[in-house]
Amino acid sequence: MKRALLTLLLASSLGAEGLDDYVREQMIVANIPGIAIAVVQEGAVVEMKTYGTASVEHQCAVTPSTRFQLASVTKALTGTALMRLVEEGALSLDDPVSKFIADAPESWKPITIRHLATHTSGLKEAPDLPASLSSAEAVKKIAALPLQWEPGTRAAYGNSDFIVLAHIIERVTGMTFPAFLQRKLLGPLAMTATMFDNASESGRARITAVVPRRSGVYLWSDGVQKTYTFLYPESTYSAGGLFSTIEDVAKWIVAIDRGTLLKPESLNAMWTAAPKSDFAIGWMTGRYRGQRAVGHSGGPALADILRFPDRKLTIIVLQNQRKLYPYLAQGVADFFLGDLPIARTEPIADPNANADLGAELTNQLRVLIDELGRGIVEPSRFHEADLTTIRDYLMPMIRSFGPASSFEWIGPGNYRAIHGRKAILWKFELAPDGRVHSFEVEAE
Repeated sequence: MKRALLTLLLASSLGAEGLDDYVREQMIVANIPGIAIAVVQEGAVVEMKTYGTASVEHQCAVTPSTRFQLASVTKALTGTALMRLVEEGALSLDDPVSKFIADAPESWKPITIRHLATHTSGLKEAPDLPASLSSAEAVKKIAALPLQWEPGTRAAYGNSDFIVLAHIIERVTGMTFPAFLQRKLLGPLAMTATMFDNASESGRARITAVVPRRSGVYLWSDGVQKTYTFLYPESTYSAGGLFSTIEDVAKWIVAIDRGTLLKPESLNAMWTAAPKSDFAIGWMTGRYRGQRAVGHSGGPALADILRFPDRKLTIIVLQNQRKLYPYLAQGVADFFLGDLPIARTEPIADPNANADLGAELTNQLRVLIDELGRGIVEPSRFHEADLTTIRDYLMPMIRSFGPASSFEWIGPGNYRAIHGRKAILWKFELAPDGRVHSFEVEAE
């Protein structure tokens, strides 16, 4: 399998011009020690590249067999394995949770498997679950909490849904969740390098399994790299914690493309978002540069998967810098999407354009985004904003956009800028004096 994968790589590599320069520039801007990238299209690995250092301590280079922390990208693998159970008829997405948990609270009766997998159940997050808890014990802790809202009416990202989901999977299959994932997904795909580290704590000690060729996780702080360790309790393994290699993750996507893993109708169900939500079955949905997109990130971006189902094009980025927003997969995708028309939101006339205040505010925000694009955060432009988050997390993404050629008002607090080949929506929350309290950035 490995030899066939490498042969496919040599035969199919696109060698996207400028990709290496882009990645290395982002590594410098975002203080990323090491990165692995794969691009899968139409069931073939067309690009696989590695850069930099997997272990800062030992100065080991990243290779295709380096194991990275996938964090919440684990949810997308869980969603895929869940759909295999659905195809086998072991359960249905619309089965009520109470079918599998006889002592479920009365308030849980409307909750279905689909609600759990799409973060629409209304379950509250259980704080500080000990690593030693079994899935059944963790579910009891969650069941003791009141619902946040009526199931299916809202969505909020969290782990409680997936803890309950894993417990149901264990009851249905008679296996632990790791054994289930191995049986239904990792084993059939020969993903032999994908594993949990079985971390536990004993007093002041943390004990984990040996993970060969494990990449460190690093946190850029005070001008130096520091190590950062996630602890995933076993009860949360359906939500996060897998380690994997760029080779193994590519095998998963290749199988999806080739139709050897799930039927087309199952893929469609897996990538259909819940009403009024971006969450699908373990995956997230959206659009990028006008294209339908699905994917997930984790850590927030130790792993980042971006897939364009209509093109059978998937970008996989694994890296080891904790302080990073999930933008690298988008940046890599730009090299493979071609010259798409700039996306869709039409600018409208600013009703304040003829007023001094309206024109001045637009100009101030234009200057602000130009400064951010040059790596400058001017505190006087902000009002009680989280400048640390802006500097540490958002700045590398904003710098990757490049200069804005236009900046137009499209609604209260909302602006549309053209950065190179992309339309970027800037959504500002403003103080009464026009300073920025917070903002969101979204590619159309």
